[in-house]
Amino acid sequence: MMGTAVAYPLADRGHAVRLVGTHLDGDIIESCRERRYHPRLRRELPAGVQPYYVEEIAQALDGVEIIVSGVNSLGVHWIGRTIGPHLQPGQLIIAVTKGMEAAENGDLRILLTCWWMICRRTSGTG
Repeated sequence: MMGTAVAYPLADRGHAVRLVGTHLDGDIIESCRERRYHPRLRRELPAGVQPYYVEEIAQALDGVEIIVSGVNSLGVHWIGRTIGPHLQPGQLIIAVTKGMEAAENGDLRILLTCWWMICRRTSGTG
């Protein structure tokens, strides 16, 4: 769960954080919920962080102003398809993913651009 690294400083600055795991993070989310403890980071979860399973993505995104995506480069397309249907007008998206991928014609493109296009297409805004 790469997004957890971003959740700590946001919570430390007083922001309410909704931390959503991927389909691979069920055990981590369970630990975060039950014990307020992140087993891989071996750290207590800050009070301002509320963990959600990926199946609860609609609830987690409801009413938020800013979405920070911390998936790795292999998860960019997945997260775009996953959150796209739940995006609401006015929500800002910050992607902290680094990297590039090859387009079908072989050109390299920045993943952030791909991520944005996937979200727009999935949410019906593009």
